[in-house]
Amino acid sequence: MHCFYAPQLIAMGANSLSDEEWRHIKALRIKPGETICLLDGLGSSQLFEFHLNEKQPSIVSLSDVTFDQKESGVHLYIPMTQQTDRIEWMLEKATEMGLASLNIIVTQYSEKVKYSIERLQRIALSAMKQSQRSWLPEIHAFQSWPEMIQALNGKSIFIAHCEEGNKALWGDRKVSDPHVLIGPEGDFHATEIQDIKDLGGVEISLGDARLRTETAGLLVVSKYYL
Repeated sequence: MHCFYAPQLIAMGANSLSDEEWRHIKALRIKPGETICLLDGLGSSQLFEFHLNEKQPSIVSLSDVTFDQKESGVHLYIPMTQQTDRIEWMLEKATEMGLASLNIIVTQYSEKVKYSIERLQRIALSAMKQSQRSWLPEIHAFQSWPEMIQALNGKSIFIAHCEEGNKALWGDRKVSDPHVLIGPEGDFHATEIQDIKDLGGVEISLGDARLRTETAGLLVVSKYYL
């Protein structure tokens, strides 16, 4: 069954489909009588039947709106890589697993890279529909390290870095809604690690191998959900 995005599902029902989603229905060659699912990205979904009358598409409700309670999920904090498609690939796979949010951060050693939040949102949306999940990950970009530190205050924080330290193995941790920081290829600066520790953050290990940024991010997500 194909799923489509309807952000105003509860308020508008069938009328909440955008022109873009109607184009997707056409591109997928949905047949009259076929059942489709609408998702609002906020936990609600509803089944509809597709109709085509004199080349005019329409959908008719087959069920009431159902709501999936949001479960605990990983909030990933990670810098953009020089090749933006690496983070985009990671986001797609992490969304399929159940990622709660992606937060692009700025660190002392991160690269200054141009990227599009709108593109990241489209990638997450496509992955949500493909995996038939009802929750769309939030996408946010912090403009500075202090801004991020302020936002993390009071959260359950974990930081993965390559420096020596008393680290917990991430696969052994299971907490509700963890906020996990992944560093750039040059790792976090010592002062950044200390900033997180001062917030009560826990240092974690992802194993013995030295991982690329996006690989580390995906490992954090996969070990939490799988």
